[in-house]
Amino acid sequence: MEKEKLLKIEGEYIVMTFEMVFKRYKNMIYKVCNRWKGTAEYNDLFQVASIGLYKAFNSYDLTKNIEFSTVAFTYIKNEIRTFYREARRHFGYLSLNEPSYDEGNMQFIDSIKDDSFEENILEEISKEQDLSRIYTAMRHLTERQKSIFTKYYIEGKTMQEIADHFGFHVSYVGKVIKNSLKKIKDNLE
Repeated sequence: MEKEKLLKIEGEYIVMTFEMVFKRYKNMIYKVCNRWKGTAEYNDLFQVASIGLYKAFNSYDLTKNIEFSTVAFTYIKNEIRTFYREARRHFGYLSLNEPSYDEGNMQFIDSIKDDSFEENILEEISKEQDLSRIYTAMRHLTERQKSIFTKYYIEGKTMQEIADHFGFHVSYVGKVIKNSLKKIKDNLE
């Protein structure tokens, strides 16, 4: 018998199997994969994203009172990022400025651009600030924020690896990283 879980979906509590979840969130997987279209084989991305959805289903904790779609989106996106990070480790450096073979004149970076808070801040920091100013701004972080920020951006650990190391939930690690970036940006101005 397939495992069933009680999930919070659109404010309601529904018992679902993974097969039901997969059918319901398949469009979300396509949407997330389309952000990275042209940077890898689409079927590979779809499989990686499906693994992210499966991990979200298995690790979903109803007691945290978070919508399942929020958890699913985070896990799917992080699984794809982990896929690229691992590919880079195993196959060497991949320049995001290299031409994307599927997209004509586009570069890889153009096909994965996301208007998310994190990426905009990182781009701004990298363009406008030097490393020593960032380290100075990091003095305003708590020890926990410094540790998580360093593991994620300097050591290249995934959010899942950091969460496992500290015993936190992945979404909490994401929030700490987001808040750390904001605090650094505020202290750079």
